[in-house]
Amino acid sequence: MKIQKIGNSMSRRQRSTDGNCTPTLQKLILFLIFCIAVVSIVSAIFFFFGQSTVNIPSSSSNLNAFNEQSSEEKISVRGAIGRSTEKYKKVENRDERENMVDNMNTDHNGPPQTPQEQDIENFLADQKQSQTLRLNMPHGSILINLRPDLSHESVQHINELLDASSKPCSPCRFYRSERDLLLQGILKKSDGPPPNKVLGPCPPEYQNKQDTHRKCPSHDPNCGCHGPIMTRGMVAWAGGGGGPDFFINMYHKPVDWWSNDHTVWGEIADSESLQLIEQMFGWDTTVKNGMTFLNNEVHFDISRD
Repeated sequence: MKIQKIGNSMSRRQRSTDGNCTPTLQKLILFLIFCIAVVSIVSAIFFFFGQSTVNIPSSSSNLNAFNEQSSEEKISVRGAIGRSTEKYKKVENRDERENMVDNMNTDHNGPPQTPQEQDIENFLADQKQSQTLRLNMPHGSILINLRPDLSHESVQHINELLDASSKPCSPCRFYRSERDLLLQGILKKSDGPPPNKVLGPCPPEYQNKQDTHRKCPSHDPNCGCHGPIMTRGMVAWAGGGGGPDFFINMYHKPVDWWSNDHTVWGEIADSESLQLIEQMFGWDTTVKNGMTFLNNEVHFDISRD
């Protein structure tokens, strides 16, 4: 009897344990399923945002590349000409300079030239025609570097004068000498082209900065902005016109009282030319109507250097 009671007690405990086993297993299975679901969701989230993160730098890089390309396309005409000028000036040999212009990419069978390309080609063509103008006098020569970047039409006119004929430039002469200020003359040929009438453009750095209340001088009642503030050695047409009278500025400071009235087309090329002009200030002069004239006009011929 005692053994049977013990057996019955053990059977009841075993049934109680077996009955509790099924709910625990179910909870474990549910927990595992929940964990797998969470891991799957988290993985999906990381995958989605990970793809977005990878794409952002790529889009940003493309945008930066586009902006850089756009800025390249927005280079100004003056900047393009400036770079061409610097490259041109670095070539000292004249034959090499001419070859540089001859080898320019001017394939007219291709797409039409942009305004920037056309301006650069015109500028280099001016450089090829004449880089330096020489004024030949019995006692020496004055060399003038031409500045088509300040007045393309004026430089074109001077080249036409040079190409007009091989005859001496009999009307070319210096006739006025204002000590330490200017040396004035006339530049034309009897059988040459008519005088230039196109004034220079207003340089960008002076645009919208003109004194609207300034009174124009009597010799130039329609004055305006046609060039930079002149500095020592600059060469321009006289009287605010387009030639044939011209002058060489020799004042030691920027001549701001002339404002931007004059069309500048060149500047003295070397110290020897400046010294020669200084010597000419010592020649005999006569004052007439408030201006100082040379007693003996100095004739010169013109050529390319």
